[in-house]
Amino acid sequence: MVKARNAGYTKEYNRKLIINLLMKEPMSRSELARRTGLTRSAMTIITDEMLAEGLITETKRLVKNQGRTPIPLDVNKDAYFAAGVYLNRERCAVGLVNLKNECIKEKELDISHCGDAESAMDIIGQAVREVLKEIRQNNERFLGVGVSAPGPINRETGRILNPPDFQLWQYVDFGKGISARTGCAVYVDNDAYALADYSRRFVDSEISSYLFLKIGPRVGSGIINKGRLYRGVDGLSGEIGHISIDLNGRRCSCGNYGCLEIYASFPNLLKEFGGKYPTWERVIAQAGANDNIAMEILRKEADYLSAGIVSALNAINLEAVVFAGDILSGFDIIAPMMEERINGRIITRSFRNIRLLSARTGMNEDIPASANIVFSLFFTV
Repeated sequence: MVKARNAGYTKEYNRKLIINLLMKEPMSRSELARRTGLTRSAMTIITDEMLAEGLITETKRLVKNQGRTPIPLDVNKDAYFAAGVYLNRERCAVGLVNLKNECIKEKELDISHCGDAESAMDIIGQAVREVLKEIRQNNERFLGVGVSAPGPINRETGRILNPPDFQLWQYVDFGKGISARTGCAVYVDNDAYALADYSRRFVDSEISSYLFLKIGPRVGSGIINKGRLYRGVDGLSGEIGHISIDLNGRRCSCGNYGCLEIYASFPNLLKEFGGKYPTWERVIAQAGANDNIAMEILRKEADYLSAGIVSALNAINLEAVVFAGDILSGFDIIAPMMEERINGRIITRSFRNIRLLSARTGMNEDIPASANIVFSLFFTV
């Protein structure tokens, strides 16, 4: 049974839809009407209200050869703000982000010396308070703090559960701890899911369903299905790094055997080749010089990733795979290798190829992706 929607719900839905479109790029009222299916008169009424509220702005007219030139609309970047906290095994950073994903203020934090989570949260809470000084006069425009951290996460309580190799934060009520130290609403999510959800702002709007993979020290992933992050029953889904590609393989910290992450994460991949090259960047540099071992490393990585991707996409049937992380270095070399393997094996190969895309960001987007956890709660349709 389909629930009836009242006028208030419909109005709010349309406003969010407009915001989501303008977050990608400025558009004229007529283009917004075309994309949303609203009439031009309805679009004018809604956008005039949003202009009066300061939620959107008019920009310079588009130059046309003839006729009236439309006035593009854009999101007012200072309409709302959110703080982002990126908490990872390698680093911790805090920043203040506006509605156009711009990081206004950023602080890198050293919490390596902290002996317990409480002292670390003291440092992080202080950093959040400091970046909020940038909008001292606009506190009513501040929506909250988004925190991205290795999963699994209990999103309802903001509690970090038991991520492997993350001992300081095992079963810590991080959301409550930071909220108590800042007086702000705090929302905690899996870092890979947060980045996958954030990627929707930059991926071609024609692609609504895709697998997001962040490849580097770990294999992080998320599934975007029909324009929304798919979370599954318990908020855990799309853990492609823990698909088994070798039934008799090594034991993973998750308890499974032969997980993709054991083979395709860069530290494990390079260890397989005796550590001849210490970093992925070095492999790419040597591959550019046609070094045989470097090329073999790339082929092996393409084999591993393709095996996991084919298994995932045969089960889920998505349109594309969007890559992020360190793998973007040398992506033009390894992507054709993966395309050949994936599109030669995927179950849909007889009628549709899978597109492999690199994320727009250079993955220096950890803080904006964390802040987007908050923006998504308020503006996702």
